[in-house]
Amino acid sequence: MSYLHVFSYSERRDTLAVILDGKVEIKDRKLRSQLLRNLSNKKKFDFYLKHIGKTRDVLFESAKNGSIEGWTTNYIRVKTEYNKDFENNILPVKLLEANGTKYVSGIVENKK
Repeated sequence: MSYLHVFSYSERRDTLAVILDGKVEIKDRKLRSQLLRNLSNKKKFDFYLKHIGKTRDVLFESAKNGSIEGWTTNYIRVKTEYNKDFENNILPVKLLEANGTKYVSGIVENKK
């Protein structure tokens, strides 16, 4: 698993959570959620680092500020310099550098 989807439970009217014993205080829920988000970010960054230097197929989607972003088949967000020909295409990309947990920068390789 390369990341966690974290959310806090809440007691909702007409659910068993409202009457259960052992409720967790809201401040503790927030703290636990933050700890899990921190762990998730570490796992995601480590996952990104394991793929640096490798070539992965990327489906390019959206252009932003002179760059274009897309996703690998294993859900790595990839960003490279914009080229109109990349839009809505799957291209081989060499993964170069992880930018925290936001994305991995890459360069499109020539098809062989």
